[in-house]
Amino acid sequence: MSLDMGADRGLLQTAARAVAGFGVLALLLSGCTDDPEPIISTTPTFAETTSPTPSASASPTPSPSPSATALTEAEVLAQIPEDARNESLAGAVNFAAFALVESQAIVFTRNSVLFEAIASSECEFCEARLETLDAMLAADETANGDDLVVLTESALGGPQADGTWVIDVPVTVPQVDVLSATGEVTRTIEPAQYNARVLLRPTDLAWELSEVSAEAA
Repeated sequence: MSLDMGADRGLLQTAARAVAGFGVLALLLSGCTDDPEPIISTTPTFAETTSPTPSASASPTPSPSPSATALTEAEVLAQIPEDARNESLAGAVNFAAFALVESQAIVFTRNSVLFEAIASSECEFCEARLETLDAMLAADETANGDDLVVLTESALGGPQADGTWVIDVPVTVPQVDVLSATGEVTRTIEPAQYNARVLLRPTDLAWELSEVSAEAA
């Protein structure tokens, strides 16, 4: 069976902005009429989404800002795992995992060009993540932490009547330390577990990230 959220996308967008900040929750939408089938999928091999994290004892070295030159389609495709490109249940799950990891990685790399390339211009979650990065860059802050852990083997989901795909998947967010320009840890976001809902739209290239929401596991 497929998961049909239909007109609930507006509610998903409303909830998405809250989950986009460090450690802040949004409500996962409920009320689905069908039970989704489990998806059997191997954990995707992510293309380079992590850069060396800054040392707490040294001044961080700035990386390219979100205004850096946009990637070409070929450059974007080269960074999307092969098992996350096709329109299938496994492809949707693996792309959802890739996009979630990248949504967090932008605050470590201080570079959002790949995330912007895979995100819809209407994605509230994506816009809020970019605003978080902009605020960090303006304050000359960096972040230190590990990538999200997306439990793809526990994912559920399927295609929708409007052509989008919905994927529900558990996510573990490791501890994140935010550092000042001098390398001092100014705040720490504690590790947490979430049940994320990811809305995707197939494209000629692969997929587009349309929205994300989550609740505490």
